[in-house]
This record gives sequence, structure tokens and C-alpha cells, in this order.
Amino acid sequence: EANPNLGWRDVQHILARTARQNRPFDASWRTNDAGLHVSDQFGFGAIDAGAAVAMAQVWTNVGAEFMHDTGEVIEALAIPDNDTTGLTRTVNVPVHMRIESVELVLDANHALCGQLRVTVRSPGGLDSLLANTRTDNSNTYNNGYTFTTMKHLAERAAGTWTLKLADTAAGTTGTLDS
Repeated sequence: EANPNLGWRDVQHILARTARQNRPFDASWRTNDAGLHVSDQFGFGAIDAGAAVAMAQVWTNVGAEFMHDTGEVIEALAIPDNDTTGLTRTVNVPVHMRIESVELVLDANHALCGQLRVTVRSPGGLDSLLANTRTDNSNTYNNGYTFTTMKHLAERAAGTWTLKLADTAAGTTGTLDS
């Protein structure tokens, strides 16, 4: 009600920018390249309704949504078994725009995908943990599994993005296909 002209993307920006760090001393907190505090455990933090309403009253709506697709990168590379260093691949994004979300469409063949740790690093150096290791191995990342992260909200997109894929347990191998 404070600003009936807001769209869902505007609300998303406002909530992230006005959130407060819950558990501010938790080691998971990072500051992204746009100056926003973000955590793999807590997202942008606890919603501060008062601050959000105040910002909404003076908010200038974001522009039209723009998408950049780097295109499919065919790899067919073996993922090193039981190696936390894993393998890294990079892609350059030449477009100068601000991030709202990042999507990674991953095609990896591994019998126990719960052994895989998947991260993406922005040009500003912030890592987003897309998949951590787990004991549930029922899923595979075949046929284009889509990961989405908001951790890079408002960062600049231009530059080198890095995918890291690590197999953290011995005995089962796999490949990064694309």
C-alpha cells in the first residue's frame, strides 16, 4: 500500500536491501559486490517491514527485465574422484547489466550426485553454493538441471564467471557434460 506502483521485482529488491542480518556474527555472512549482506544459510536476512515500507515510499521502479544467455558450453570432462579441488570452468559475460538472479543449467552424469559440491563465482569474487554434498543420492543432474541463485543481486554481470564442480567422496566417478 505504501507504493501501489511496485512490481514483484521491485519488492524483491526492496526486501533484500532493507533486510537485517539475523545472527550477524555467523561465519556464513558475506557482502556481495553491490554491498548487500548475504548468507548461504539466511539469504539476505530477516525482513525489516518498517525499513521496507520506508524504502517502498521513495523507490524508483527497476527497468525492464533483460536476460543474457551465455549459451551451452559442451565439456565432456571427467570430474576428479574424491577431490575437493574438483574442476573449474569459466565463461565470460560481456554484457554490462546488474544481476537479479543467476541460473546455471548443469548436465553432469554421476551415479551419486550427493557427492558433488557445485558453486559458481561471480566476477566480484563471491561464491554461491548451488549444491552441497548430502547423503540423498536420488537425483541426477542429467538433462539440464537448473540451479538459481539470488546471492549476486545488484552485482555487475560483466566479467568472468567460474563454475566449480567437486566430487567429495571416493569410489564413484562422473562427468561434466555441459
